[in-house]
Amino acid sequence: MRVSKRRHDYEAASVEIEADSISKPVKFRRTSDHNALQVDAGGDVRIKVRGQYPNKGTGVIRPEVGTEIRGEEFMVDARKIVRQRPHGKRDVATASKFVRIFRRSRE
Repeated sequence: MRVSKRRHDYEAASVEIEADSISKPVKFRRTSDHNALQVDAGGDVRIKVRGQYPNKGTGVIRPEVGTEIRGEEFMVDARKIVRQRPHGKRDVATASKFVRIFRRSRE
């Protein structure tokens, strides 16, 4: 897994990720002081925003609490990512503390 240098598509305080497959969290160095974890989510991905920063402004980069983001492939990085027990055949994880969401394009 590689650290993405491009601008993230969304950010939130905490999210819940549900997908056909979620990779094992990989640790990487985000800043000179802090590490973070990163996962790849593939298949039918649904990301629900559970918490948002208080001064979110007007941009679409910080969606409202309860917003559901859907797509095929996403990369999510955050200071804390915990994989939950699968719900049926789908993998579930929660991410919190400075969550950044990147939409992946198929190449």
